[in-house]
Order: sequence, then structure tokens, then C-alpha cells
Amino acid sequence: METGVGSTPKTDMKVRPLDTPEPPWAPPPRAGRGIVTVLVAIGALAVGLLVGSGVRDGATATPLTKLGLAAEERGLASAIDGLDDALLVVATNGGRAMDVVMWPPSGALSLRPAPVAWSAVTIDGLPFEDFAAFDSSGRYVALAAPVAAESTAVLMAGRLEEQVVVASRVTGYAWHVSEPHQLAIAIEEDDVTSVEVMLGAPMSVMPVTELQPGAKLRAWGPWGFLTSQDGFLALSSVEFGVEGEFLGAGREVIVVATDGGVGVFPVGHRGGPSTSLAFDGHTAAVESETGRIAVGGPEGLLVVTAEGEPVVELEHPFVERLDWSSDGRFIVFADRVDVFILDLETGEVTPTGLGPTEAVMFRPPAG
Repeated sequence: METGVGSTPKTDMKVRPLDTPEPPWAPPPRAGRGIVTVLVAIGALAVGLLVGSGVRDGATATPLTKLGLAAEERGLASAIDGLDDALLVVATNGGRAMDVVMWPPSGALSLRPAPVAWSAVTIDGLPFEDFAAFDSSGRYVALAAPVAAESTAVLMAGRLEEQVVVASRVTGYAWHVSEPHQLAIAIEEDDVTSVEVMLGAPMSVMPVTELQPGAKLRAWGPWGFLTSQDGFLALSSVEFGVEGEFLGAGREVIVVATDGGVGVFPVGHRGGPSTSLAFDGHTAAVESETGRIAVGGPEGLLVVTAEGEPVVELEHPFVERLDWSSDGRFIVFADRVDVFILDLETGEVTPTGLGPTEAVMFRPPAG
């Protein structure tokens, strides 16, 4: 094991430039079918009434078990040279609770209890794997509490400091990929699939459109709503039709797990993907400035240029969540045990000691 920043140990994980792609691996399973209603929440979020076992009544902070870097109680910038962003994490804290963690560039990390109890329950048919997500600004967070008896979830959302119930019988949700404070929520209600918009404070609601019955909400961006149905992905506003499983999106591209590995599809494309990767991808993130794409999967992390040229491969088991730093130099990723920071310039991989998580994000200094 080599030594990295200060006395913080670095892992022996193998990071290397890619010369040739790895052989194709099996694609992830397809999403199930379901009936959904979509709501869009913008700005302030309202309190709803709910009875659900996943909600923590009068939640209090559970002491976070911090190891390694996190236990040093110093700013992230002093621990990781060249990193100026804040690190946001929804920690599951060893399966005891969900807690929203912010680690600023300077100063010790802060923890706020989330009003949602973490659960290892897997609900068949839910169109999302992540039960927590940050909005594009890093100021808001959404948390889903599964209700196993109904095969749905209760959704809470709000600022990092406080979240409230916004919907029950939720089967999916998606923050807008680029516009802050805008949240789409998929709700099962009387076999009717409609889209409504909630605006401002005080909030007003107006109908927008309807989705196809049986479609599931997967993402939302300037290209409209991305839905899945019978193994196919479709957009609500532009021509788009792809067979596969949604992995991630940017303003101009959508990353999909296909039978051949991973495909990068320009919005409004006709024909095949602009880039194909022989990789078993389970999650992806698009870097906004250069269009580089990071894909995580069961055996590691792959980084390619916007044109699909390989940059770096990291061998690491079960990369399930990831995000780019604002300058494109760092990638934060999470496996089933901890959160790690990869420096693309040096190849160093730093374990943070924050433990297992449901969401990770780098927030720019001005975020």
C-alpha cells in the first residue's frame, strides 16, 4: 500500500491508461413495468401527510462512524491537493439511518439527520435504484423511503438542512439534469399518468401533459422527460427510441446500457450510438465542460472522451455511484463499502472513510 496525502493511506487499486477495450460483459437487468404520475417540484417544497414505515419521526443525528480521511476533521481542500469543491454524501451509516453529509473545502464535515430511515429492502418494479439524489446545484436533496407492502416509496425533498414529505406512492423521481431545484416525481394513482408543474412559493400547480400508460420516469432534462417501457427508452419532446437501461445523462447525450455494453446516444439521434463501449455499466456521469463520460460497473470505473477515446480504467469492485468535480480533474465514486476520490492527473485513489452511501456529489465553490 502506498502513502498519499499526508498520512492518509492510498489504496493499491490499479489505475491505468486504456490501450484496448475490455471484452463485453453481461448487461444489467431490464427495468420492470408500472403505472406512474409525474409531478415537477420547483423551489420551495410543501409538507404532505403520510403514514409510512420508512419515515423517521423526530429524526436525530446518528453518530457517523468516520475512518481514515474523514476522521481527521479537516477541510477537504487540505486533504486532497487541488480539490476546491465540497463533497456531498447521503450516508447510510452502516445501515442505521440516512444522514446528509457535507464536507466543505475548509473546515470539518457536517452531518444532518434525514427524516428517512435507510432500508436494504429491494422493491420489485421500482424504476430507480438510488434512494437518494442531489439536485444540480447541490443545495437540494430528495430521499425515498420504501413502502414494501405497496411496492412504492414515500418521497421527501428539500434543502440539505431539512426535508419534508412531498409525495407518497412514488415509483420514480428525477432532478432536472441542469436546472436547479426542479424535481420530477412519478406517482402511482388510479391508473392515470399525467404531468403537473409546481411553481414557486407559494406554490401553484398546473397540468402540462400526459405520459403513456405503463411508462416509467427515468430522467429529466432540456430534452424533456425520459421514460422506459417494455425495455425501451423514449423522450417526451424529441425523437428518441433506444432499447436498453438508462445509466446517466448530460444536456446533449444519454448514456444507456445495451446488449453490447454501453452506448452514448446524442439527443434526437437517428440510428446507432455515437459511442459504444464494451463495458458492463450500471451508472454513468457526463462531465459538463468537455463531455467526457465516466461509467461505473461491477468491476470498475471507465473514463472516455466525448468521442469515446479511452482515458483511464480503474479496477474496483461494484462502482455504483459517481460524479465529476467542477474542474473535471476529480471523480468521486462509491462502492458498497466506502466513498473514494480519484485524481485523474495523478492516478491516486483516496478512500474517504465515510462508509456506504446512497448518493454522492461534488458541489462547486459557488454552488
